Amino acid sequence: MIIFQIQYMSDMSNSEKNDNGSACERRAGVAIYIAAASMSIVLAAALGVGLMVAGRIKMLNEAGDSVKAFSLAQIGVEDALFKQIDSAGSSYSWTDGDSRYEVTSYVCGEFVCIQSTGKYRNANRAIRVRM
Repeated sequence: MIIFQIQYMSDMSNSEKNDNGSACERRAGVAIYIAAASMSIVLAAALGVGLMVAGRIKMLNEAGDSVKAFSLAQIGVEDALFKQIDSAGSSYSWTDGDSRYEVTSYVCGEFVCIQSTGKYRNANRAIRVRM
C-alpha cells in the first residue's frame, strides 16, 4: 500500500521553497500523476481478471452444451432400440428448438449398426451401437 503525505504551506519552512513556487504545489502535482497511474494499473488488472472470468464462463457453458448433445445422442439410440430398428438403411430425426438428434442405421459387417448424433446449439456428439 502506498501512502502519500501532502504538506501545507504553513507547515513548511522557507528552506523547502524554491524560486519557481512552493514544494507543496510540486508534490501535489506529482501525487495526482501517481494516483492516476495507480488507478490505471488497478483498472487494467480488473479488466484482465474480468476477461479471464468471462472466458471460463463461456467454457463452462460450452461444456454444458456438450453434455446435452451427448444426452440427445443417447436418447436417439434408446429410441431406435425401442422402435426395434433392425434393418439397415433407415433414418429419422427429432427436433425441438435447439435440441436435435438424428438416427441412421447401416450395415457394418454381419451386424446392423445404429449411429445417433445429438446436436445442441454448436455442440455435436455421436454414439454408434452394433446389433
